[in-house]
Amino acid sequence: MPLSKLSLLAISAALFLVACFDPSYPTELSCGPESFCPPGQICSSGNICTVPGQTAEPDASTTPDANTGLGQLESISIGGDLSLTLAQTHTFIVTASYEGGMRVENNALVIWRTTDTEVAFVDFQGIVRPQSAGVVTITADFSGRVATVIVTISP
Repeated sequence: MPLSKLSLLAISAALFLVACFDPSYPTELSCGPESFCPPGQICSSGNICTVPGQTAEPDASTTPDANTGLGQLESISIGGDLSLTLAQTHTFIVTASYEGGMRVENNALVIWRTTDTEVAFVDFQGIVRPQSAGVVTITADFSGRVATVIVTISP
């Protein structure tokens, strides 16, 4: 029996989602109207990023950080608020603090966001590139922990 166009479209979409999922991205991040999931993941009804067909653990904050093997991730930081001119760029670096006092700088697996790409763009490496004068909030999301800074761009 030949497949209908709708069936083929559904199969193609499912394969696209599976093909786009990158296992190096962290799962179980918080998501919602202002917070998006990494490529290949979806925001569940509980506002947790999941891989289609899998469910998130109820409380990932009590489990060791599977990305590093360093134990429980307690917090992250990316520095303080910052002022830039249009001619400057800045690279943020995540400092992850683990149980027992271990601190690690790590920009791998970080999801970066800006509140306004017309004022400043932030790329996957944490590099902020001013676009116009204004104020934005830059957010780093690493293994379910979030850090933010305010960046003021002047002409």
